[in-house]
Amino acid sequence: NMREEVWAMNPQHDNMESSASFLGQYTEQYLAAAGLRCRLELPVQAPAYPVNSQTRHQLYLVMKEALHNIVRHARATEVRLRLEQEQAELRLTVEDDGCGLPPDGARATEHGLDNMKKRVADLGGEFSATTRPNQGTCVAIRLPLNRSPGSRQST
Repeated sequence: NMREEVWAMNPQHDNMESSASFLGQYTEQYLAAAGLRCRLELPVQAPAYPVNSQTRHQLYLVMKEALHNIVRHARATEVRLRLEQEQAELRLTVEDDGCGLPPDGARATEHGLDNMKKRVADLGGEFSATTRPNQGTCVAIRLPLNRSPGSRQST
């Protein structure tokens, strides 16, 4: 965990290329340790777009929670991580081929989903978790990269 904290706080990594590389490596290692296949869809050459340390750290924590939930609950065999940047928007998607989320009424707790949603909202972004029974879950994050952390989009 110390490696992740040092990466998140080091201003030398305040760019899209470093974010893509770190998130991809972390995902591969975490899923390999859990015995799951991993497909990465990362930019071949990430744009030289700044990503501040708070955004990187929160993005990492959301992705870590999504991966933890997959390993612990999804009974998945494969996970796909997609990171893309279009103009001033970052999109991160974590998908699995597992059992999907239980129906709303049957969920024991949604603290993990609520925490992820709050982290993304605090960055001014959008969070969604969609599921299809026995076909997996997709966690999607959209972050505006030109906004300062803590500012909110008007709806």
